Amino acid sequence: MIEKCIETSLGKITIYLSERPKTIPLVFLHGVYLDHTIWKQTASDEILLKHTIVLIDMPMHGNSKLVNEFWDMNSCVDMFFEILDGLGIDRVIAIGHSWGSMTILRAANINPNRFEKLILFNMPYKASTIASRLLIRLRHLMLVFPQFYYEQAGKSLMSKESLKKNKFLIKNFIQMMNRLKSDEIVKTDKEVLVDAVNTLQLINDLSIPHVIVKGKDDYVPLPPNGKTMIIPGGHLSPMEVPDEVTQIIKLNL
Repeated sequence: MIEKCIETSLGKITIYLSERPKTIPLVFLHGVYLDHTIWKQTASDEILLKHTIVLIDMPMHGNSKLVNEFWDMNSCVDMFFEILDGLGIDRVIAIGHSWGSMTILRAANINPNRFEKLILFNMPYKASTIASRLLIRLRHLMLVFPQFYYEQAGKSLMSKESLKKNKFLIKNFIQMMNRLKSDEIVKTDKEVLVDAVNTLQLINDLSIPHVIVKGKDDYVPLPPNGKTMIIPGGHLSPMEVPDEVTQIIKLNL
């Protein structure tokens, strides 16, 4: 894959590109604390490689460090369209995880003509509560012990079964979190989790073929309407069960 930097209103966003002309591109967006590498196994599948593939490092994550510190969820939507425009891509199959899914959902409601299909993993759609906001702020106090914080975050997001099967999951998760500064974690949590609004109506309004997928032990519930699926694991499906994630994507191309 070729690494490229795309200039957006947020700043320089790093993407990873494998081009196959005259195909509908698959564009992948990851969740909080992670980076494009969560899709590495999936994006190497021989069927998917018949498409142009774009892996995006979200703001402040991975190699997308040179960004405006004042971004929010709406900025992420603008960034998404700016990346497509910068690559000369008109229409995509968008594949998201968590924060990435939240971004795709908003973008698809703004301009559905840019999307062929949506495949959304582990997507929060409920508004934050007073209790959830307080809990996040209390957790931030533990950032003075970063390695402990990262390990506990990983364990809370993955299923016990996944952790037993793959001892490297926590190590890989911590490696990604180590690239984030404390203020970047706090900023991301604020925009994605603390300030979260209810987007159920956006799901109900979708006019694009889509599937919404959650892990069996994921804290995120499935919406009451639409095509939904449950797979093993917790909230980090692309890391925990990459084979199942890849299969779902292939079935929905």
